[in-house]
Order: sequence, then C-alpha cells, then structure tokens
Amino acid sequence: MFGSDGLFTESAWDILLTLFIAYDEDKVIALDGVIATAPRTGARWVTALMQADLARSWQKDEDGPVLASITPKGFELMLTYLERV
Repeated sequence: MFGSDGLFTESAWDILLTLFIAYDEDKVIALDGVIATAPRTGARWVTALMQADLARSWQKDEDGPVLASITPKGFELMLTYLERV
C-alpha cells in the first residue's frame, strides 16, 4: 500500500503517525520533535519517508528549526490504511 515493504519499521511508522496527527491538528512540528530514536537513525527514516513522497521537511530561516509535515499523498494513504484496519 505504501510502496515499500521495508519502509515501515517501528521508527518509520512512529514518525509517519506523528506527522499524520500533527497534520490533522493543523500543526507543523520541528523535525527533532518527530524523531524519538537516535538522531541519525531518525534522520535516515525521515529521508526514506521523503523519498517515498510521504513526508517533507523545510527550514523557514537559516537559524530556525527544520520543520516537518506529512505530504498530501502520505495523509491520504494513512486515511485509507486506517479505514481498512
């Protein structure tokens, strides 16, 4: 359903679910607030989610935090998944 069987380990799922909830609550969160695992591990999973077009990140200011959100594609896939379970 999400395009990659190996993509959804516990860390990747936790990150996507956090982004899904934030989107549903009309919030954007700092990337470091999304990553509950070791920073390098979390960054790898965020990159994998971004490559699958399920998440995105950006920085408003040069000195500001890196922000993250789920993409519209990621949100729709999560809705479809949650309706099926």
